[in-house]
Amino acid sequence: MPTEVRYLIALFLVLAAVLNSPANFMKLAEAETYSVIEHGMSKQFDLNRIKPIDITDRFKTTDIKAYCWFRIEGPRNYITIYWRWIDPSNNVYFEESYVRLSTSEYFWSLISIKDSPAANKTGRWLVEVYVSPSTTENPLFTEHFSINPPTYTVTIGVSGLPSAYSTRMYLDGKYNATINSEDPKAFTFNYETAHTISVDRFVNGSRGVRYQCKPNTLNVSSAAAYRFNYTTQFYLYVYSAHGKPWGSGWYDQGAIAEISLEPSTSEETGVRHIFLGWSGHQSNNATSIQIVMDGPKNLTAIWKTQYYLKVTSEYGEPKGEGWYDEGSTANFSVTSPIGAIVQQVFNSWEGDYDGVLPYGSFQMEKPKKVVATWRTDYLQIYILAGIVAASASSATIAFRQVKKRRRLQATLASIVKPVSEIEAEGEKPVPKPEESNVKAAIEELENIRKDLATKIKSLRQRLTSTERR
Repeated sequence: MPTEVRYLIALFLVLAAVLNSPANFMKLAEAETYSVIEHGMSKQFDLNRIKPIDITDRFKTTDIKAYCWFRIEGPRNYITIYWRWIDPSNNVYFEESYVRLSTSEYFWSLISIKDSPAANKTGRWLVEVYVSPSTTENPLFTEHFSINPPTYTVTIGVSGLPSAYSTRMYLDGKYNATINSEDPKAFTFNYETAHTISVDRFVNGSRGVRYQCKPNTLNVSSAAAYRFNYTTQFYLYVYSAHGKPWGSGWYDQGAIAEISLEPSTSEETGVRHIFLGWSGHQSNNATSIQIVMDGPKNLTAIWKTQYYLKVTSEYGEPKGEGWYDEGSTANFSVTSPIGAIVQQVFNSWEGDYDGVLPYGSFQMEKPKKVVATWRTDYLQIYILAGIVAASASSATIAFRQVKKRRRLQATLASIVKPVSEIEAEGEKPVPKPEESNVKAAIEELENIRKDLATKIKSLRQRLTSTERR
């Protein structure tokens, strides 16, 4: 027997022994290290040139087959390649193994799709590749791919809208249909196409009510069922004639709204606004409040306006200056006269009031100013001079009356002598004076009294007239 034939027979026996003893073979394979050069999926495999064709990880149910392939490098030995195909339900759909001599050529496995059970198992698949059955916990590599129909269906619905309301739906930015919560819509698209579906972000309801969808856009590229959800929102209206109110806007149903009010700063001099509180859906006198948004709400800030009264006077302790509520009555006054001998006497009011009395009042419908004017008065000097003159005149008159009375007494004394004196002189008693002479003396005294009274009265009238002027 030729030597070459003996070598071939020996090699064949060794190979047969290896194939009949997998355990011994796997020990050899496990002792070696292999690196994956490339791996992937494809729809076809060229068996003549031993290379994949139409590489992809997306398959249709109408595709004939799905190939999984790879190339490795490492020691040139016989290895067992183990393939496990797992369907979208995570069940092993197909598995196989074979022994090959490790080379840099392609190794592959395949499953049929069209008109096979795999066509009914649409979704995402997984392929696990091992170098021997004893290493199934550590695959050499894994490959993902999908099997889907030529078309896919997307079902769209909405929720949160009352049955009486609907929203517009857009496909790839163009209006497509109107949809409500009771009528979902279905779309069918070609496989491997992507689309954008959107709805109106806001749907207006009754006054102060709207419905918001967030997010309101959906990107689809495979079969799906999606529901756009609308949230009810209520409007809070905060109004204030003065200051700067915060808090107006839309709020989700049940949210807590924060309302605040910045103080009023009037640019007009003499005007200010006093915050009193809130009216509407809440009564409160605080500038910052909270309110639960369980429906449309309105809040109005209540203010009162005040105007300033300026009272100016050089004399006389002016009173009444200050802030007054709009429409209220302001009272003002000064003290007059001022001084003892030479006096300052109130003359009149100027500004927003015209009057000659040292007091006044008016209604405050704007900022106002009043100015008291004065004049210098010398009446007290005149009165004092009159009193002095009257006193001097009275003294003169009194002196004259005394002299007249003394002359009268002398006359009477010369007319009438006492009887005792006449008898002592040895003369006969003189008859008493006639009654007419006595009456005449009395009348003269009465006339003197009346003249004095008239002069005093005239002096008083002149003093009074001077004071009035």
